[in-house]
Amino acid sequence: MVLHADRELRGEADRLERELSRLADALADGGGPTIVTAIRQREQRKADIAAALAALGSPARAIGNVDAVVDEAKRRIDDWRSFPAQEAPQARAMLRTLLPVPVGA
Repeated sequence: MVLHADRELRGEADRLERELSRLADALADGGGPTIVTAIRQREQRKADIAAALAALGSPARAIGNVDAVVDEAKRRIDDWRSFPAQEAPQARAMLRTLLPVPVGA
C-alpha cells in the first residue's frame, strides 16, 4: 500500500512539474494574475506531496502507531511471564507466535 501511494504521489509530482513548466512559459509570454494563481496552487500541491512522501519514508509511519505496537508487545511479554515453569510448552508456543524467526536461527 505504501509503495502504491508513493508511486501515485511521484506521478502527480511529475505531472505538476510539467504543468509548472507550461505555466512559466505562459507567464513569460505575458500571462496575467490567473497564471500566477495557478503557479502558486501547483507549488503548494508540490510541497504537500513532498511532505507526504517524507512521511511515507518515515520508519514510524511504516509500522503505524509505534506506541500501540510497544503496548501490545509489553502485554504479550507480561502474559508470557505469568506462565508457571510447569507450563513451559505453552510458554514456548507463545514465544513462537511472538518471534518472526526461531531463536538462534
